[in-house]
Amino acid sequence: YQRRVRGNQQSMTRLIILSIFALLLISLAEARLRANLDFSWRFHLGDITDPNVTTLNYPDQTWRLLDIPHDFVVEGTFNPKADKSHGYLPYGIGWYRKHFTLPMSYSGSVIWIDFDGTYRNADVYLNGFKLGNHPSGYTSYRYYISNVSTLRYGQENVIAVRCDATQPEGWWYDGGGIYRHVWINVANPVHVEPWGVYVQSSVTSAISNNGSPTASALVSISTQLINWANDNRNVTLESVINYQDKPVGTTRTSINFKSTTVVSQTISIDKANLWDIDYPNLYTLTSTILENNVEFDSVETTFGIRKIQFDVDKGFFLNDNHIKIKGMA
Repeated sequence: YQRRVRGNQQSMTRLIILSIFALLLISLAEARLRANLDFSWRFHLGDITDPNVTTLNYPDQTWRLLDIPHDFVVEGTFNPKADKSHGYLPYGIGWYRKHFTLPMSYSGSVIWIDFDGTYRNADVYLNGFKLGNHPSGYTSYRYYISNVSTLRYGQENVIAVRCDATQPEGWWYDGGGIYRHVWINVANPVHVEPWGVYVQSSVTSAISNNGSPTASALVSISTQLINWANDNRNVTLESVINYQDKPVGTTRTSINFKSTTVVSQTISIDKANLWDIDYPNLYTLTSTILENNVEFDSVETTFGIRKIQFDVDKGFFLNDNHIKIKGMA
């Protein structure tokens, strides 16, 4: 009886989470979406040779229900004969499956999934289609799924991930599994490329070090845009720099492009608040794509402005102040 009640509670929890996720997608259908996929994964410890394990209808109801981040190695039993540099814990293989639904309104959007970290040698599938393999256990990666024929809108989908942690990558404890966050992203076919914004700054005047350091600065921005629509688009890239939620600089550039393009812009800031050890001032760049003055994509990038200098005789300087670097590895 208790087992049946627990199963019903888990099913109800999963239904509520899926419903909230679907409502979130529908409510944000007109803007870029980045939603967390950490909840309600199914997990199986050990390898599975049945090729159907990656398909939608594979029976995973008896698999363990959990949230990620998850490390299946740390849950193991300590073995004094195991590798001491890896914590005397046995390493192995684990499978994960995540069920999710996308609304019909997202057909025509560009959709990708970000994995912040899986240990390791991860094979990733969508409804039986192999998206790829990521061998490293210490780097993030992504897969675009909107161009995959097995993706279904308005119906259930499943992501299957096989993590092979049998080989170490370091001489320390590595762990195993999907040990960092997973995200789903939905954007207009014309959007800022993921990790496509590069911000560089230079100090252009003398620095005032009375308290929080300030100086004039020039901010150089490089923004990569991508167009999946396969037609020429006339858009405007608006870049706005904010400090403490107040705009301090704005620029706009009109672009006509078909596939990809990189837009270079500059913004001058008078009396910029520099990043410093005692005053870690940060700015936020908001990059927005508009078409006919209608916003359809926007991303934010956090950055700091500071002056650094290395002198062969005197050492390291930050904002014209000599700083001793204490310890390096």
